[in-house]
Amino acid sequence: MTFRTWAIDETADPPAQVVDRRTGGPPPCCSRYLVAADALVFFGALGTAKLRKVYARFPHLSLIAVQDLYLCDACRGTLRRERILTRAEVPRTRLTRPEVT
Repeated sequence: MTFRTWAIDETADPPAQVVDRRTGGPPPCCSRYLVAADALVFFGALGTAKLRKVYARFPHLSLIAVQDLYLCDACRGTLRRERILTRAEVPRTRLTRPEVT
């Protein structure tokens, strides 16, 4: 399964460029404002039941439109570490650079 990242959606070049979420990019999921574009993973495609779990842990995220819901690597780690979502349920980044042949 391929997961959407901010780098893919905005065709960031290079994919790992830093996004300052105070001046652009998706709304912040936490206090980290400077995040690599390819570390921001789209969560809006989760099912309703899973989104409820995410909102229960991070209530402020319910104020963000679903189509703009990107979480950084730290917030994804919190969801896994606190077992709010299983490892398989948490969207992960995929390599956005071309494969080496």
